[in-house]
Amino acid sequence: MMTYNQYVEFPDDGQRYEIIDGTLQMMTPAPSYKHQLIITRLASVIYAPCREEGIFIVSPFDVVFSQGNVRQPDFILILNENMHIISDRAVEGVPDIVGEILSHSTAKNDRKSKFETYQRFGVKEYWIVDPELELLEQFVLVDDKYVLSHVYGRGETVKTSLLKCLAVSMDDILG
Repeated sequence: MMTYNQYVEFPDDGQRYEIIDGTLQMMTPAPSYKHQLIITRLASVIYAPCREEGIFIVSPFDVVFSQGNVRQPDFILILNENMHIISDRAVEGVPDIVGEILSHSTAKNDRKSKFETYQRFGVKEYWIVDPELELLEQFVLVDDKYVLSHVYGRGETVKTSLLKCLAVSMDDILG
């Protein structure tokens, strides 16, 4: 079983990895231009209005849920009251919101394995952005299970009860 402490000592071979239930797994190749553009847009429309309430971090950055479960969400949002979980090397605890931008090579993993990990460890919200369908699915943790709270499309404004500052246009996210 691989632990996070072993993982950080792993030699840099130019690849990106995650630890899933103690097993080291290589991640897919670098994301597409559209994928990265959506993350950049999300960061630009969330950072300025929300910097007083929390921090927005983009991948690659480890989230250590446990020694045997380390993920790299596409983006992470942590409220000020939880900033203590951020270290120089990783988020060492449970972020408030995590998100994934779907691609053909990651969609199944994002919708199943990552969904289950984020739910199991208690991430309050999980956002899945589908660039092809131009949708953002917002899952909210209710009684330890994710419930699909809202599906946002073009012309709609993404909001969350976790951040008063957040009112992001899907048109701004998608471009």
